[in-house]
Amino acid sequence: MNRLPHFIALPILSLVLLAGCGTTGPTPVRIGYIGPLTGDAVSYGKDTLNATQLALDEWNASGGINGRPIKLIAEDGACNASEGALAAHKLIDVDHVTAILGGNCSTETMAAAPIAEQNHVILLAPISSSKDVTSAGDFIFRMWPSNAKAADIAYKAFFATHTPKRIAMVSDQTNYCQSLRVTVKTVLPAGSQLVFDEMPEVGSKDFRSLLSRLKKTPYDLLYLNLQGDASIGTFMSQYRALGLTGDVLANDIAESATLTSIAGHAMDDVYVLSLASPEQLKEPGKRFVDAFIQQFGKPKQAPSFPAVAYDGANILFNAIKQAGTDGPAIRDALYGMPAFDGATGEIRFDVNGDAEGMPYALKQWANGTVKQLTVIPLE
Repeated sequence: MNRLPHFIALPILSLVLLAGCGTTGPTPVRIGYIGPLTGDAVSYGKDTLNATQLALDEWNASGGINGRPIKLIAEDGACNASEGALAAHKLIDVDHVTAILGGNCSTETMAAAPIAEQNHVILLAPISSSKDVTSAGDFIFRMWPSNAKAADIAYKAFFATHTPKRIAMVSDQTNYCQSLRVTVKTVLPAGSQLVFDEMPEVGSKDFRSLLSRLKKTPYDLLYLNLQGDASIGTFMSQYRALGLTGDVLANDIAESATLTSIAGHAMDDVYVLSLASPEQLKEPGKRFVDAFIQQFGKPKQAPSFPAVAYDGANILFNAIKQAGTDGPAIRDALYGMPAFDGATGEIRFDVNGDAEGMPYALKQWANGTVKQLTVIPLE
């Protein structure tokens, strides 16, 4: 058999390989994701990742962004600062993503933000509500309303009708919970007194000593400000077991559907302030929830959590379609976009990159499920 000389065969082989590379299609638009995919906050991490994937699948089925498919690269931020920073470095320095959807926990977002800002990479956080995100940078956007705004409007609305005189607080030592703790204190009703204000370690599961002290303290309302299903569910189980019966108002994490498997009916009667349920707002919200359930089953958290991630992904993809993949151009497109008719409301960004247009709601646990009581516009 005749063989080609090596000096001829090797160049021909190289040409064949190069020709093969040329048949792979357009270069994907690489989008990063940061969220808690392990640990106590995994319920909303998986929900927001699934919602992002749903939006991506819909775009790719319609031809992607300007003919380019979208590729999602997900990293576990584990709801802490060190993992959030590592995830941002990997996505930007190794994967060379165009933009990042994340973090979820405010602690992840605040750790990733300076890295994204320095590299002029858009970071759009789905559910980070710490007031500190507002000033995190010009390339930093977020979908969930700031704690400062929510506390000023939604919590004022609650206290205007419930007017407790003696208030107890229990708050995790996370960026999210401490931001809420500070801002809620500023809107307590006139004439009320903060009689109990404790901050257990993050991830605590034994609250019996704290609850024994609370039992000795006369109070009308407990503000439960923990982060993570296991912490909230365990706290309420131990709260009921000790015979404590005071009213409880909880932050938006306490809407999680996973809590029924942890605390059962111990959650009953607990009030929750969170984004309004998308399926009860209007048709886009109902369509999203139906599509999410069909593909992934019921949300592990509350429908509003994946809904804002879905809206955020669609907003980001629209901005890239309009502006291309240059970071400053995407930033300008986001700031200048008209109101986006999303699953969670008529969304736009203010001068700080904070989303506006999503209403809050007062909800309450009853018979193992959360019922929406009153919608509270935030503007």
